[in-house]
Amino acid sequence: MTAQNATTGQLALAIAGGYRGRFAFAPGIGLGTDREGLYVAANYNYLHGTRYEDIDFRLRMDTDNVGLLTVNPFLPPPLFVTRTNTDSGAGMAIDVGVGAVIERWEVGFGANGLGNFINWTETEQTSYFHANLLQGDGDLIEGVPVPLGEVRVELPIDYHANVGYTVDRWAAVAEFGRGLQGNSFHSGAEMRMGAVDARGGAVYSRERWNPTAGVGLNVNDRVGVDVAVYANSANVERKRKPAIAVSLRFNQ
Repeated sequence: MTAQNATTGQLALAIAGGYRGRFAFAPGIGLGTDREGLYVAANYNYLHGTRYEDIDFRLRMDTDNVGLLTVNPFLPPPLFVTRTNTDSGAGMAIDVGVGAVIERWEVGFGANGLGNFINWTETEQTSYFHANLLQGDGDLIEGVPVPLGEVRVELPIDYHANVGYTVDRWAAVAEFGRGLQGNSFHSGAEMRMGAVDARGGAVYSRERWNPTAGVGLNVNDRVGVDVAVYANSANVERKRKPAIAVSLRFNQ
């Protein structure tokens, strides 16, 4: 019986510089409002790596002819762990996005992490093993660190596309995403009824759907209270549990 797991973690400081621009449509296109136009955005991120950890865990449990645990001295150690780490690295990433607002429609597309990478330098790999799982106190034997030099790590690009539609009393939006954690989908709708705003939506992330609902209370023209109830499974057991969010809104 075997079990194995690989875990990689990176910690870095990002210094970003970017550009934002809005270009108005030609006369006669759209409704002529100030919000309409073509929007573009771009970021350049310099990444200063401060920590890199790569842990490879492998466990093998040998059994005899009656199914009991045993030790096979002719095979490699049954418990073997390798750790690759460093605290020095540098890299970059580029984010771009474009959107358009025309009449009651809003559409957009963005990509985060184009050409992303971090080159980790002065990396070392250390091995830990246990030769006999049936004896000893459980302490692992540590090997001699081996220099590996430079390790280059790249992450999947994070893509997003959104669409929205707004009329006088209601609005609806949706966003589609694909990135490091797979496919995602966010949607929501709002109905404005004077003193009360009703909202509802759904989120699909990490292969699970979660509903959302909320209400906004417009106390007056300047102050509002928003209450939302949503389900989330951001826990170790991945059980769907309800959560409540309350916020105050101040309008100028």
